[in-house]
Amino acid sequence: MQTIKKILVVLILLYPANELFAQIEGASQSRSGSFYSLFGVGYPTDNINPRSLGMGILGVSLDAGHSNSLQNPALWGRNGLTTASSGFNFQQFNTANKSSESVNALLEAGYIQLTFPVFREKLGVSASLYSVTRTNYRFVTFDSTVVSANNVVNYASDIRGTGGVNKMEVGFGWNVNKNIALGYAPAFTFISQNNSRDVFFDQSGYSTNNLDSKITGTALGHRFGALFNFRQLIRTNDRMSLGLSATMPISIDAEENITVRKLVSGQELEVSLRDPKKGKINLPLELKAGLSYYPNRLVN
Repeated sequence: MQTIKKILVVLILLYPANELFAQIEGASQSRSGSFYSLFGVGYPTDNINPRSLGMGILGVSLDAGHSNSLQNPALWGRNGLTTASSGFNFQQFNTANKSSESVNALLEAGYIQLTFPVFREKLGVSASLYSVTRTNYRFVTFDSTVVSANNVVNYASDIRGTGGVNKMEVGFGWNVNKNIALGYAPAFTFISQNNSRDVFFDQSGYSTNNLDSKITGTALGHRFGALFNFRQLIRTNDRMSLGLSATMPISIDAEENITVRKLVSGQELEVSLRDPKKGKINLPLELKAGLSYYPNRLVN
């Protein structure tokens, strides 16, 4: 058994750093609001608490009783203090060519979480609101079409999209003993996705075309977590934490409503383009695992 523990410790220390950087870079791309989120319900977001993010780690096995985390429900049972945390994302894109410049800035809330111990370092409760996927895109294009031999109509198309899937979650963590902690968190999952398209023409004979699409839906989700602590692996005061978290698959009953703005009797009204379209949005199983090794109380 001691040999196996020593091998585990060596594997942790030899884990390639470039794999860690790849994971961090992937998380950055998922929050970038890139045009890849045009289709579907957006890219996955990862809400990491400031302490874990500052250390460059996921945090699923970071056994810290004085800070909260969304990564593993089992960690809530080890909290000794009431804690609150939140995160915000700020992005700014600057583009330029020979004739024009463009600046696009976005400030959005990432998550908010409150945790408090029912019994200190034994049973803890967490309440949070956070995003699961995020969509943020805008395209402006200019083109023309030939209507007749002597008539060319120029037009501009403005396509925008915001929103995504969010969770309102309340759960608990139970510190079974000094070696094992378990957690469970049900969540009210909902999607609020807004997509729009506006087309403008340079001739008065053609009216502006406006189309808005709103996707809404709800479902109940479930998340489980576990934390295992091993002590005295190589030396008397070291320890290792193994964290596991599983988010069950979710199927959201979604509904899409499309409306257009039209002039009716000289008044602009919002009119449904068709009956609401219903369908399923399926989010897959999500698994997380992490190892943290503490040679002493100052290093991990």
